[in-house]
Amino acid sequence: MRRVLEEEQLLLRPLVARDAGELFLLTDQHREYLRRNMTWVDRTQAISDVSYYILSLNGFWKAGITYGIFEGEVLTGTVGFHHSDHRNDRTEIGYWLAPPFQGRGLATKAVRMALDAAFRFTSVNRVEAKINPENRASVRVVEKLNFTLEGVEREGIKFQKVYRDHRLYSLLKREWHS
Repeated sequence: MRRVLEEEQLLLRPLVARDAGELFLLTDQHREYLRRNMTWVDRTQAISDVSYYILSLNGFWKAGITYGIFEGEVLTGTVGFHHSDHRNDRTEIGYWLAPPFQGRGLATKAVRMALDAAFRFTSVNRVEAKINPENRASVRVVEKLNFTLEGVEREGIKFQKVYRDHRLYSLLKREWHS
């Protein structure tokens, strides 16, 4: 899974240490927007926080893998797999794009590329997406890719000091049609 994925002008490349500065700047520039739905934003206060995160990524079935989403040479966001459970061949996908790159189908394309690689190159059978119900753009991404809404996990995520609901979506390998 540590392979570069490329389609037209979109490139997904596993994050490496040298990406920390650029990723931190992208996060910091869009901090107010990202903190609406991303629990990690307030814990990301310095380049060293991003470096530590990147260094902790030690494989799909361990701590996960995160790809930088590049349009040409420009980092636009990330897509990755985390909370993987090798015993049950399941994982969770997460993704985000900085606001200037939204609304053009990049997130859907990047998520599709990552899903295709996961289903082709690993034994993963089930991919979950947990989404804030108010995050309509993220909901549209998984719905376009034929994820199934399984329900709402009540107060399933601690966001700052408040527990919030999120929708649980899933996609099975047998349902995948790239």
